[in-house]
Amino acid sequence: MASLDQNILVLGQKNAKHLLRRSSFVYTKSLIDQYALLTPNQALNMLLTTNVTAVSLPYDPLPTTAPDGFWTESTALATSFANQGRKGGIVAGWWWYNAINSVTLKYKLTHFLSTRFTVEKGNGAGSATEFYDHLRLLMYYSYGNYKTLAKKITLDNSMLNYLNNTSNNQNSPNENYAREFLELFTIGKGVQVAPGNYTNYTEADIVQAARVLTGFKRLSNRTNIDATTGIPQGYNQFSQHNTSAKTFSSAFGTTIINGATSAAAMDVELDSFVNMIFNQQATAKNICRKLYIYFVKGTITPEVETDIISPLALDLYNNGYEIVPVLRRLLESQHFYDLDDSNATDETIGAIIKSPLQQSREYVSVFVHRHALRLFLGEDRPCVGPK
Repeated sequence: MASLDQNILVLGQKNAKHLLRRSSFVYTKSLIDQYALLTPNQALNMLLTTNVTAVSLPYDPLPTTAPDGFWTESTALATSFANQGRKGGIVAGWWWYNAINSVTLKYKLTHFLSTRFTVEKGNGAGSATEFYDHLRLLMYYSYGNYKTLAKKITLDNSMLNYLNNTSNNQNSPNENYAREFLELFTIGKGVQVAPGNYTNYTEADIVQAARVLTGFKRLSNRTNIDATTGIPQGYNQFSQHNTSAKTFSSAFGTTIINGATSAAAMDVELDSFVNMIFNQQATAKNICRKLYIYFVKGTITPEVETDIISPLALDLYNNGYEIVPVLRRLLESQHFYDLDDSNATDETIGAIIKSPLQQSREYVSVFVHRHALRLFLGEDRPCVGPK
């Protein structure tokens, strides 16, 4: 029986290495020796510290005659700076440098969120500065609330551009973002039970979702600052919003969301839409499956679904979609350390093949770094892109 019971034993070398590899991009011998003396609870207390060293800003030393320097802090339009492709690489390198110099779960969780809320640096994510803002948004919510991030990402300039929602309006609907919001970001399809019916939502629901999401626009001058995160975001253009009531299928209890009557009310309508999706237990289960696949192993057996995923999903739902408590319970569990059964063919330690991103921490070569960054930036992701 797979067990979420807490492992209270001292880690030792093997389990310390296992935990550090799954939760951080830093796992030197001295660090493993240090963590080997701790229990999982003590180790997670350290890995989840909020006192992370302040990250440096991206810096561009070119052109040599007058360096662009800390261009992400400039009040000039982001696109007014030349060499956007190279600057995007600098932003990616900025994130990676901080990831391999910080012993914390923050960067692994940020990378996990990037596999859910994916944009591609060089393929439709907007300017390098907007991509920088996107990464900062993921970092901000890496220790925070998944549901809140799902709402905030809707006004993320990089995401607005990448999945075309900036062009989604009442006269020319674009379903790209609505489809990804349901399929990738939140509830997931489920088993297809009929043409256009995927158990958790229908094709008709995508149409209604796209109508809810009309009128949210990219703002390239970065003057609209989110009051919570301090990060630039898009804006609400009410004249392009679909103001009709939106009726969803029985998968969502035939919920009716009333259309907004002003730009400010568009946020209320968006709240209703996000609440409707996150009120479904299937959403919590889908997120927990993704956490399990990323941090534990790629195979979810019926036993794991019952004994691990279901109770974690209940925790996630009851905690209002706070990420850390659920992940902490998983990483402190007997199951995570192969202590819940004696079946040597069903191990979690060593069950994940290291990605090029993980290997780049160990082999540190220019080629591996570049390939690792391609993975982080979503360039190998086989999903819907800009149309």
